[in-house]
Formats: sequence, C-alpha cells, structure tokens
Amino acid sequence: MNARRAVANMTAPHVLAAGMAALFAACLVYRASSCGLRFTPDSRAYLDAAHSLASNFGLWLHDGCGKTRWMTHFPPLFPALLALGLQAGAEGLAFARFMNILCAAVSAGSLAWFTARCSGKAVAGFCAGAALATLPAFLTVHSWFLSEPLFLSIFVLAMIALSLAVEQESGRLVALAGTLFGLAAASRFAALAFLPAVVAYLWFAARNRRLILWFICASSIPTLFVAALNTYYTGNWSDRGISVHPIDRDYWLQGLNNFSEWFGMDGFGLRLKVLLFIAGITVAGILAVNRRLRTPGFLLSITLAASYFLLLAGARLLSDEGDIELEARHLLPLFCLLVISVATFKARWPALLCLVFLALVHWRSVVAAPVLRPARDNSNHPAWKESETLRYASQVAQQGCLYSTSPDVVYLYSGKQSFWTPHTEDKNWCGALHQDLVRRRPAAFILLDGADYARHQLIPAPQLRACLSTAREVTLQDGSVLFVP
Repeated sequence: MNARRAVANMTAPHVLAAGMAALFAACLVYRASSCGLRFTPDSRAYLDAAHSLASNFGLWLHDGCGKTRWMTHFPPLFPALLALGLQAGAEGLAFARFMNILCAAVSAGSLAWFTARCSGKAVAGFCAGAALATLPAFLTVHSWFLSEPLFLSIFVLAMIALSLAVEQESGRLVALAGTLFGLAAASRFAALAFLPAVVAYLWFAARNRRLILWFICASSIPTLFVAALNTYYTGNWSDRGISVHPIDRDYWLQGLNNFSEWFGMDGFGLRLKVLLFIAGITVAGILAVNRRLRTPGFLLSITLAASYFLLLAGARLLSDEGDIELEARHLLPLFCLLVISVATFKARWPALLCLVFLALVHWRSVVAAPVLRPARDNSNHPAWKESETLRYASQVAQQGCLYSTSPDVVYLYSGKQSFWTPHTEDKNWCGALHQDLVRRRPAAFILLDGADYARHQLIPAPQLRACLSTAREVTLQDGSVLFVP
C-alpha cells in the first residue's frame, strides 16, 4: 500500500461531503468577518513585518521611535504569506480576510473528507466539518487578524497525512506530515509540542522505524530554518524567557468552561461540569487501553492532545508572559483531535451519532451567539477613516517618538507605530513617563476621544495633560495631539 491508496479512496460522496463542508465553513466565515477583521496588538506586529518584507527589508518590526528589531516573538509564516499578497497589490486586511476564509474551507473540508473516508459515511464527514465550522471559537478566530486560522488548517492537514502514513506505512506521507508539522510550527510556535509526541507515537506504533527518521528530517527543515534565521539576526532563536507563575483556579475554570461549550454544557453547574469532564477522560482512557476498540488514529489523537495540553499548562507556569490563559482559540487543535479520534472509532454508528450531536449543538450555539451578527468594534470602525486626529497624525513628520491611546488604530489608519500611553496599574506612572521622555524626546502623544480607556486601563486624558503640563497641544475634532519638545 502506498500514498496512491488515499487518492483511490476519494469516492464521489466523500468529495461531495468535503466540498459541502468547505463551502459551508467559507460562507460562515465570510459572514462573521463581513464588517472586517478585528485588529489586535499581535495583528499590528504581523502587518508591520509583512509590509517590511514586501519592501524587501526582511521581517523587521518598528517601535514608536522608528527603531527596528527582528521579529522573533512571532512565527514568520503568516506575515510571509501576507507579504506575498501585498506585493501582488492586495490590501493587507482584505488579503488576510481572504486567507481566513480559505483556511476555514481547508480545515472543515479536509476534516470532512477524512471522517467520510474512515467511517464510510458521507453524512458523518459533513457533520464533522460542520461541527468544526459552527464552533463559536472557530468563527471568532477566523474573524480576527491572527495566525490561528493558518496554523489550524496546516495542523488538520498534518494530522490527516500522519494518520494515513501510519495506516499505509508510507514514507512519502510521513515526510509530507513532517513538513506540514514544521510549517505549523512556523505559523504558531505552540505546534513544537507535537513534534516529540509524534516521534514517540511512531516509535511504538510504526512497524517501520525508518518512518521516524523521515518525520524528523522533514519536520526539522522549517523549524531549523526559522531558528537559524532568528539566531543570525538576534543571537537568539526566540525572545521568550522563563519566569515561574503559579497556575490559579481561574485558569482551570476558564479551560473547563471552554471545553463545556463544545458539548453544549455551558449552562451547567461547576460540579456537574467537573464530573462530566472526569467521566470523559475516564472513557478516553478505557478506550485507549482496549485493543478491540482503539485505533491508531485514536491513540495518535490522545498522544498529541496530552502533549499539547501539557504545553499550554507549562507555558502558563514557566513563560515570562504570565497572562497566558486557556482561551477558546488555544483549545481549537484539541477539538480537531477529538473529531479525528471519533472519526477513526471502530463503532461507526456511535461515532456518527456523536458527530451529529456536536454539529447540532454548535449550530444552536452559533445561531444564539453574536458571531454571525458582526458589528464594528473599536479597531475597525468606519468612523476612524474620517478621523481628523488620525489624518493629522499621518501628515505630521515623525521627528521623535510617538505615544497613543490606541496604537493599533493609529497604525491601521495612519501607518505609524506608537507606544501605549501609561496604564493605571503603574502607581508612579507620571514619574516613569518623564524618565522615558529623557531618552525619547522629542515626542508626540496622540489622544483619541474614541479610544477604549477602560478596557486597556489607560490613564485618562485630563490626567495625562496635567502630567505633561509643558506640552504644546493641538486640539482636533475627535482628539488632540500633545507635542513634548
């Protein structure tokens, strides 16, 4: 058996189920992002690096003083693809939205095809793709300017390729899976947790040990390339440090609540959620040790899910970013692994009923949720295009450093990077600001009346003006600009 067997199994009903699921997911994401992709500080970094690469300067990021640094905190694949769109003449946000729609179709369509192939039922395949496409977290992620949609689509393809490779003992499919896992790591560093887990699984499950060598070589090419590039420019493959942060109760509660939404249990009490979660883990453990019921795909999904969950907990415990949480978007790969494990289940009718249940629950949730009724948020509101303050900021020559109450909006509509204005969590914010201005003069402060001061815990504009009493102020229709010589 070889890689051609997978193509031979692509019967018309399977392909039809995959196509319908892909089209369904694309339409939902098109609707969810109809008001434009939402912009975040991470989005600003991706778009800035993409513009720099499109201008043939490399993946450089700019700060509020115009200084540059190599992008090591974020993986490079997403901005690299954005740069291709920019060079082709596309607008950054429009091309990112096109990528999100395409990635949604790939994720749902490929998952639908694999499920239909494993179960032999096209309806099971469509339900698997629909269960993913109607997951509220899936639609939310695909309506933001982030790298998760690209990562998720590559991850689903990698899992399918690896499952087929183990089934067929195909070196070519293992190499393809390794390459895809490496590309997933180049789009989101969290995918690095899957690499040792796959090697461990192949060691125990594969009869041909050479498949391990194929996987290691193929997955190492993208990851080592990124590490070498970062090391060459910065002397370090990543700018992430180690700092111990305790894992509190809220961390686990957030994860439990997000897990509960998968099964329509978000309205249940805490104790019932915990009991059902323990019951689910127990059932998965029983299936994993039962040789009559378990399948290679199920064991692979369990192994990768355990390694990824340990990475999430370890990142919270040891990362210098102490605010890492079990957000719904971080758990999306685990849901894909759940669907793949159900798809490869030997008892086909229970698997079909499970997929139908997930699809119906998620459809009910997404209809009730506001994700399919998108509204302009503060980052993509059309009023910013008519902002006199942003227009003034884009015309002022940058001779020093820039601060603003909304750096994402300022960059998106004026093309200029800026630092955040002080936050309320710093009790000595005024003194710290004057110390910063010693090395950052001259400076300009862009104060937007429509900025979300409460959400970002920013110092109110009147207090900022009082701290910068010697600054020259230019008052505009929807804000003001303070110039500190």
